[in-house]
Amino acid sequence: MKQTILILLAFLFTLPTFSQTALTGNVIDSEDNSPLHGTLVVLKDTQKKHIIRYAQTDAAGNFTLTLKEGEVTHCSLHFSMMGYKPQEILLTETSRSFRIAMQPAVIQIKEVTVKAKKIREEGDTLIYNVASFTDKQDKTIGDVMRKMPGVEVTQSGKITYNGTSINKFYIEGKDLLEGKYGIATNGISPDDVGSVEIMEDHQPIRVLQGISLSTQAAVNLRLKNNAKAQWITNVLATGGVSAQPEGGLWSIEAFTMQMKRNKQNITLYKTNNIGKNLEKEVSDLTMEKDASELSDYIQVTGISIPNLEQKRTLFNRSHLFSTSQLWGLGKDREIKAQVHYLNDRTTSEASSRYTYYLPEENKIVLDDQKALEHLHQLSAELTVEANRSTSYLKNILKTNLQWRNVDVNTSGTLPNMQQAEVPVYKIGNTFNLIKRFGKQTVAFYSRNNWQLRPQSLDVQRGIRYQQKTREQAFFTQESASYGMNFKHLTLSMNGGGTAMIRDLNSYLHGLPDSPGIPANGWATRYANLYAIPKLEYKYRRMDGTLELPVHYYHYTFAHKLSKENDWTSAPSLRIRWNVTPHLRISVRGQATSKAMDLHSLYNGLILTDYRTLSSGIEEYTTTSGQSLSGALNFKQPIWGLFANVMVMRSWNSASFLQSQQFTGDYIMKYYTKSPHKGNTWTALGTVSGNIECLKGMAGVTFLYRKTNRSMLSEGKLTDYSTESYNLTGRLNGRIGQFANWQYILDYGQNNLHINHQPPHRLSRWQHTFSIFAAPFNRLSTQLSGEYYHNEVGEHQYKNMLLLDGKISYSLGKHIELSATLSNLFNHRTYGYSLYAETSVVKHERKLRGREFLISFYLKK
Repeated sequence: MKQTILILLAFLFTLPTFSQTALTGNVIDSEDNSPLHGTLVVLKDTQKKHIIRYAQTDAAGNFTLTLKEGEVTHCSLHFSMMGYKPQEILLTETSRSFRIAMQPAVIQIKEVTVKAKKIREEGDTLIYNVASFTDKQDKTIGDVMRKMPGVEVTQSGKITYNGTSINKFYIEGKDLLEGKYGIATNGISPDDVGSVEIMEDHQPIRVLQGISLSTQAAVNLRLKNNAKAQWITNVLATGGVSAQPEGGLWSIEAFTMQMKRNKQNITLYKTNNIGKNLEKEVSDLTMEKDASELSDYIQVTGISIPNLEQKRTLFNRSHLFSTSQLWGLGKDREIKAQVHYLNDRTTSEASSRYTYYLPEENKIVLDDQKALEHLHQLSAELTVEANRSTSYLKNILKTNLQWRNVDVNTSGTLPNMQQAEVPVYKIGNTFNLIKRFGKQTVAFYSRNNWQLRPQSLDVQRGIRYQQKTREQAFFTQESASYGMNFKHLTLSMNGGGTAMIRDLNSYLHGLPDSPGIPANGWATRYANLYAIPKLEYKYRRMDGTLELPVHYYHYTFAHKLSKENDWTSAPSLRIRWNVTPHLRISVRGQATSKAMDLHSLYNGLILTDYRTLSSGIEEYTTTSGQSLSGALNFKQPIWGLFANVMVMRSWNSASFLQSQQFTGDYIMKYYTKSPHKGNTWTALGTVSGNIECLKGMAGVTFLYRKTNRSMLSEGKLTDYSTESYNLTGRLNGRIGQFANWQYILDYGQNNLHINHQPPHRLSRWQHTFSIFAAPFNRLSTQLSGEYYHNEVGEHQYKNMLLLDGKISYSLGKHIELSATLSNLFNHRTYGYSLYAETSVVKHERKLRGREFLISFYLKK
């Protein structure tokens, strides 16, 4: 492996290089200094009278033109945009950066009627006309974006474009919310948004534009003029009664925003007990998984239901306050502050039947649970950012404090009461500095995080026993990188180190006949030095990235383990071919060698819930894996057609095998030293497009995954595989100007294959529909619902129809009254089954009953 890395490194630094330069600039309105998006920038040869290069400005008014050395001779830059006077600048050999102020101009044209296109394309930016996708019942921009072809908004609020998650969410070209964009998609009214812009292959760091490649898109909301520079307020107040739980209902949503050129603010307060989940609105939807993040050992939570809207199942009392502020400090400099506080109380009730498929005889456990969960969460974030074409600086200081308590009363096979306290305290700071010197870049990065999880679990089962855990860690990462840009490629080297101090102390008290050591006292220290050479290549329609990271780890353990030194590497290669401006094909391969998973490094027992005991690994071990994937992306904005498909094959190997053993009333989960391998097939894709004859959109999404694994069950090696299929079809349309409709069909199937046992299969169907009609100017009605056909056992099915009705009356342009009757048939339970490793769980879950609500909506 080391010889392969050395050969690849030698190959990197013997590649031919080419010299190039870049022209960068910023285009603004001369009257209000606002950035001008979509300005056409053309580089012309003044002697030969032909175009050499061209580009368009992005949402921040910035542009970059990459050209060969010497191409600026006898050249000029032309700037043009509808409604502004064109400008021309003659270039000199020293001309590299520009700031252009465009003067508005009045253009006299004949009176014409123009119908705006639903989607138009400007360079690498797609512009969706919001009015073309908005229906009368839509109250937030998120409601509208779900109907835009090529764009998907998940139930958690996460946005993907043509199969890939976005990396930024801007409002008027500014990243106010730093990844917590659920605040905007669930708050901003579509009446205030003129267009939604999708900026493909978006590189948010300006100093890296034209140098470092990006495969992710960004979203920018372009507001209407009357929504800028003034306070915009939306208030939705709701009250009513419910049959289950019996009593009164309420919901208040107050949302305010002000968007100025150098100042932005969004502040909201929301409270409800009608089943709206507020926690997801303040989740960071762009943050990648942090490898240094600790995980909870105690796993006692409320019961969630897949494939069912939370408004049907969530019994809550929630309060959320959030404020986000941005201050612009001159050109390209910003300070941002966010504060979020969530108070959440939820209850749940369910009857469950667990069937464990064991080598000799299956084991069945019956649970009837009533759970009460309290959550207090306080988070704050302060960001300082300077994003220029020659330098970049960003510092983020943030903290997240959570207090979560869960009480569960269980009857059935093993009656008991559980009380869990699982607080999490985190604070961290991230610093990033990048400086560009012509074709070279130098960067420094620093990240420091501290975490503490002092948690406990009390169980009453005739006798009382208690599990306490205290885990804390400090993590630091310091690195520097150097990059050099040539004509078609960029070479860079990132080197640095990480270190972590992690302590785990736990004690299990009161458990009779304990099958293992009841205490843990582990102190782990490690230091990691790494070097990551990277090559990025782009020529015409081809681009690619090659990374060859090498890591050296040094571990020390305050236990019986000896010191460990280890080398790991994770080379990866990505190649993309832009077959046409609308069709892309990409392949990616990666080999990984992962360091020790510290979460599983312990040898004593930990009680994770009332009947599960876990024990970790007490020696140093690593895992390895490989993956190979291919993807195809197609778009044709003129037709409103988008498609993507991805297929991936992955392999993994480890030295320890997950194991489980029933010991009395408990499930023992532990690890056995036994080398083993696993593999996974994954295929997913989406096709969506406008259907003009229906004045709507159609889309199909599919997901297939098959995983082959092994485990030790009751002392015997058990090979098993899980296989899942999911197919979702969407169709919506309009009938004239007074009615619209939507239909969603969702089919899922899950298969479980265990060696020497007959296969197990579960399937489900879900039909979701909505019909909206406004027969009169101010009066509208809506009927919506879901039909479920679930397989809860072998050839055993449960059917359920949930219907809602709503009538609304507009008192004016900004005021609306409505009455809603939900769950018309007053269904009170929902049945479904799930596979979990080598077991199946059959749930019967309590639902919210019939509810009558009256709402008042005000927009100012």
